[in-house]
Amino acid sequence: MLLPGGLMDVLLVDGATYDIKDGSETSFIGIEDDVLYTSSRKKRQVPTGTDDDVLIPPANPSPVAAAFTGPLPERVILKTDIKYDNSLLEHFGGSHSKAKQWISRVVELTKPRMAHRSLTMPITIQVGQMDHTNAVLEANGENIRSLRPRKLTSYFCKDIGGGVVGVAYLGTACRNDGYAANIN
Repeated sequence: MLLPGGLMDVLLVDGATYDIKDGSETSFIGIEDDVLYTSSRKKRQVPTGTDDDVLIPPANPSPVAAAFTGPLPERVILKTDIKYDNSLLEHFGGSHSKAKQWISRVVELTKPRMAHRSLTMPITIQVGQMDHTNAVLEANGENIRSLRPRKLTSYFCKDIGGGVVGVAYLGTACRNDGYAANIN
């Protein structure tokens, strides 16, 4: 399916995907008693059997020396490098500029959701380096296991197959041993 502008704005809530039709931040989702209130969103259920989007990493070889005590911060900053693969580059006719512009739009659509007032600890996303990786990736366990970034890196590819549309290791954003990765 081709989309005008090349993007679809969706929201995931408890395993259900909501297609945001109007793109308006003023009509952002309202959730009360696990009911989604909206008139401009279409609910799509995640297909069964697609629970392989989260992988459990091995134990951290450099665990934190002491347990954290005290109040949680009001918000956190999550800095990620971004890499895009050959399939996404090819999708944009070999134009690095167009691929980077598209990824920047995706990140900007993500920011309001990660900082939404309903979150206990809003997350501010910051993009570090954005560049190309000479590989063809798909969002699956085999591909993410082959990546070993030294800091949080988000990989983007054209993979628009059915089911899983992203994969990541659970709880690894702050690790520097090759597991702080996600493929989208």
